[in-house]
Parts: sequence; structure tokens; C-alpha cells
Amino acid sequence: MKRSLAVSIIVVTKNVEPYVEQSIGSVLDQTLKDFELIIVDDESTDRTLEICERLARKDNRIRIVRREG
Repeated sequence: MKRSLAVSIIVVTKNVEPYVEQSIGSVLDQTLKDFELIIVDDESTDRTLEICERLARKDNRIRIVRREG
């Protein structure tokens, strides 16, 4: 049975490679643990998306949406 979540957090990223891991880590470390984190990558040209995908493989609360065009 799929569980319903009360909280969705949406973070939009674009070329924030130096900051994204710490920022996402800060969201994941909150005291509230029952949430989903939706990361919307807005066509990053640096390693932002790669870092987000690595974090998503480690934490199943993370979902990535890639905005294109």
C-alpha cells in the first residue's frame, strides 16, 4: 500500500554545483523525516544534476524532474 505524504518540498536548481550538496543535505537533515523532496533541474550545464542524481540514489525521498527546453 502506498503511503500518502503530507509534505512535499520543491527545490529548483540551475548551475549551483558548489552549493547543491550542502543545500540538499540541509533539507534532508530536518527533524521532519516524512516528506518528499522534488528537485527540479532547470537545464544545468555544470555537475548540479549529476550531484542530485547521486544523492537521490542514497535517499528514496528524493525525486528529480529535469526541465528541458
